[in-house]
Formats: sequence, C-alpha cells, structure tokens
Amino acid sequence: MLNAERFKEEINKHNNEFGLADNIVDCGTLGCRNCRFSRLNNSDGVIIMCSTRKVKWLLSEYKEPIKLTRLEYDILKYLSDNTKHMYIVRNKDGKLCIFDFEPVKNKVNDWWSGRYMYGMVMFDKLFQFIKWEDSTPTLIKDVLENCEVVNDAEE
Repeated sequence: MLNAERFKEEINKHNNEFGLADNIVDCGTLGCRNCRFSRLNNSDGVIIMCSTRKVKWLLSEYKEPIKLTRLEYDILKYLSDNTKHMYIVRNKDGKLCIFDFEPVKNKVNDWWSGRYMYGMVMFDKLFQFIKWEDSTPTLIKDVLENCEVVNDAEE
C-alpha cells in the first residue's frame, strides 16, 4: 500500500496542503522548519523542493513505524547528530556494530564487514528489530524517520 492510499483521508482533511512531522498536519501551522518535506538537501546533497519530496513520499510504500524505547531513540539520534556512523547491524553471534560506510554481509564468517566499524556490545540487548537475517544493513537515518517511541512497559 502506498502512503497516498494509507493517508488519503488525513491528506484530504488539509485540502492537499499538508506537511509531515510525527503525523500529517496542516502545512501552514506546521512551519517549514518542522516538516520532513522541507529539508533542502537529501543524503546525496542534491537540492530538491518540498513538493518533490512530498510526491516521492506519497508514491512510496507505507512502512509500519519501528517501535523504539526512549533509550534506543536517544542512542540513534546521538549517533546521527554527533558522529559519522550511518549504519547499524547485528552479527550472527548477536553483537551489534555500527559503520560509517555501508557494510557487506560476510556469510562465510557470520559477520558484517566494512570500513570504520565499531562494536556496540553494551547495547546487544537493545534494537531487537535488527537481525542477522536482514539482507541489508540498517540505515540509522531511515529508522529515525520512521519510528515511534514507546514506553518501556508497552514493549
């Protein structure tokens, strides 16, 4: 299902003049600074208009938000805002690792490999949505853009 289909009623409530923060809101009341469509640069450094981002989002597949605890969210937010670490993965032995560049899965040795890898073994019990069975590494930015922070008791 596309985002356009999933959010059709909410979008129509705003006469197609909507922005996206934690949910769909009126474009005029949200303000560009808080809207996910208004970023001037995407990860490639290409300048694109918010209307282009909006169309891309509308035509992309709807993804259920990833449920994160406050601690998990804060860790990923810190990594995203204060470091060059872009990817997080779990090796077959359950150990979490972060990478600055996209790693590749080494099935022979049962771990992910790549440049600038750092172990995060102190957080192995967190981020249970990240699994060895994942075919691609998890981009931290993507998780932060599609997550819901839940109380620890809700898990």
